[in-house]
Amino acid sequence: MGVWCQPVVATSDRVAAPVFKNNKHKVMAKCKTSEGGQRVLVRCEGAGVHYGYLIERIGRDVTLAKARRIWSWHGAMSLSEIAAKGLDLSKSKLSVVVEEIALPTAIEVIAISDTSNLPL
Repeated sequence: MGVWCQPVVATSDRVAAPVFKNNKHKVMAKCKTSEGGQRVLVRCEGAGVHYGYLIERIGRDVTLAKARRIWSWHGAMSLSEIAAKGLDLSKSKLSVVVEEIALPTAIEVIAISDTSNLPL
């Protein structure tokens, strides 16, 4: 499963447009795979930790599809370890899946490996 990313630009009204050589715009990417986007883990300022399929990222604004929130976890020391290996699902608390969520304060976006046991 390959990831295809189309570079786009975030304009002041948050509409994605093709990339132009203009230093006033922040470059972001829309990624697509057969599942709708790359699987990522997102740590947010004030909104907690979420994971799902990346739909869009503009600066710190991240939109995920088929996303879950991780309320608490066991079996991993850090978010990097969760993304790489997973966690103890019997002791961790995960939310229900939501079809789409906008996260406006992403601090960290980590790609989830194929060996991670995070369920979607």
